[in-house]
Amino acid sequence: MSRRLPLVVAVVLAASVSFLAACSSTAPDGAAAAANAQTRTFEHAYGTTENVPAHPERVVTIGLREVENAVALGVTPVGYLDWFGNGLNPWTAEASDGSDPVAINDADWNLQYEKILSLKPDLIYANDGMTREQYERLSEIAPTVGPIDAVGKAAAGDSFVAWDTALERTGTILGREDRAGRVVDRVANEIADVPSEHPEFAGKSAAMAWAPNADGTWLATSADPRFQLVRDIGLKPNAAVAKHDAAGAEGQVQVSLEELDQLEADVLFLYSYQQSERDAAMNYSTFTRLGVVKDEHVVWMPTDIADALSFGTAISIEHVLSKLPALIAEKLAR
Repeated sequence: MSRRLPLVVAVVLAASVSFLAACSSTAPDGAAAAANAQTRTFEHAYGTTENVPAHPERVVTIGLREVENAVALGVTPVGYLDWFGNGLNPWTAEASDGSDPVAINDADWNLQYEKILSLKPDLIYANDGMTREQYERLSEIAPTVGPIDAVGKAAAGDSFVAWDTALERTGTILGREDRAGRVVDRVANEIADVPSEHPEFAGKSAAMAWAPNADGTWLATSADPRFQLVRDIGLKPNAAVAKHDAAGAEGQVQVSLEELDQLEADVLFLYSYQQSERDAAMNYSTFTRLGVVKDEHVVWMPTDIADALSFGTAISIEHVLSKLPALIAEKLAR
């Protein structure tokens, strides 16, 4: 059963049905008129936003992941932040309605407010990654629902909201609570099914890090959402990660070349976006002497899986689940 986010939402009737009917001979009646007459009020990190349409039609999303949350609920925004300048991720484009949302930022992640204004949004929102200054400027364009927590800068990774919490909040903001609940339940069930589908994962240890270089590497702890998903599908932290977890480490821990034995595990996930980085890693004896390397149990993360795991949304997680378990099984079978 999914968890429901207790987001404070007040429904305010902006006008009565009879008033709408009197104003226009083409005005809808009954339930449709009531839906059009409703606006809502949301509380968030930067205050309270009123006059949020009950069923927004021209949505602009702010934040690294918000376009994916909206698309997962059947809403393709008219504008979104294209953090990496590559357009929609493949799994997002596949799930969208086929329209082409407009990137509203420049190469340095600065919002282009005139472009946002030209899109005539009826709602702008974020779950994370929106500063107070941005909120104030965006509020001059359209009703803007700010993030759950205040952030000091708008940058990828500056803050992170759990995928299910973000999706449920998005569902409430977009007036699609029921659909959000169904998607959360579906993805949660898909995650929960992996251990039974792959009983060979039971008791196997895992570690996740970046390809080692001259400075060593960064080892993910269980506080890193990417590694948490690895745990959720049936693998356990290796000894080093378990120790860091017990010490209360958050996110990632820096590990020197001399400490690469902390990567020893039944399966090792390594992030690397360049073949040259992989080649360089093989030059370090403290890496190549690891049993997990000798046994060829290293999963060099394919770019699409690495990106999907990093985005951490409902639809990106489904993309990961469609590919990663098979890669793990193949490595463990060696």
